[in-house]
Amino acid sequence: MPARRIVLIAASVTLAVSTLAGCSGSDQPSKNDDNSTVRPGSDPAENANVAQRYFEAVVSNDADTQSDALEFAAPDSSAAAYLTHLANSSTAYAGVGKERAPDRLTEIPGGYKVCGAGGECVEYSALILADGKLNSFTVGGAAIDKVTVLGKRKPEPLGDLGTVEFLSRSSSGGTYAVNLRVTSGDSPITLGNATALFEQEGEPKIKAVERVGPNRLAANSDAYVTLLFLGSKAAPGSLEYSVRGAGDVESATLRIR
Repeated sequence: MPARRIVLIAASVTLAVSTLAGCSGSDQPSKNDDNSTVRPGSDPAENANVAQRYFEAVVSNDADTQSDALEFAAPDSSAAAYLTHLANSSTAYAGVGKERAPDRLTEIPGGYKVCGAGGECVEYSALILADGKLNSFTVGGAAIDKVTVLGKRKPEPLGDLGTVEFLSRSSSGGTYAVNLRVTSGDSPITLGNATALFEQEGEPKIKAVERVGPNRLAANSDAYVTLLFLGSKAAPGSLEYSVRGAGDVESATLRIR
């Protein structure tokens, strides 16, 4: 399975860009014909520009661009979580020197369509924007807050070898991407043959089919790792992650929210 598939979990779109109306004379949100949500007091031109800039960052496949574009997402919103997840994945790719060209962004009636190099496309719609910030949207008809979740930033020990931290996860079309940050202790650790087993309630454990990250981590350093699983639903689970030190194997079990 080519690593490119991971990007498409997070990066391909048809978004119904909301050209939100101005004050409607009511304090209650209303609906546009394209089913986007209108917030009273929203400026149409400002919101259209915000949506454009946000999704240009989505398809950039560049961590710095994606992190900078968080200014276009409402703080602590699902739109911010989604872009943070993308930046985590992009950091993992950059950490191993994998340059990725931007995906293709095309404006279509009611939104945008983004397709990767392999031709795969995902649709984004039902945007909610207010006060010049993007709050949420759907991905392939699924609410973004149901398919993308950030971790609690709580590192778990890998014995005395270091720690591993769940950063974020996102799922689409039966693919499930998990981003981790691994930190080594006073000795280097091997990540190239790390074991990653993911389990959801009532389902058997499955192995990661793709891993993006360094094979070896120097002492007292850290790295981002992206894992891809197939056949998982958009739901929480647990991840058993094992790494090797100087002959020793240590594991941690992470709760994937």
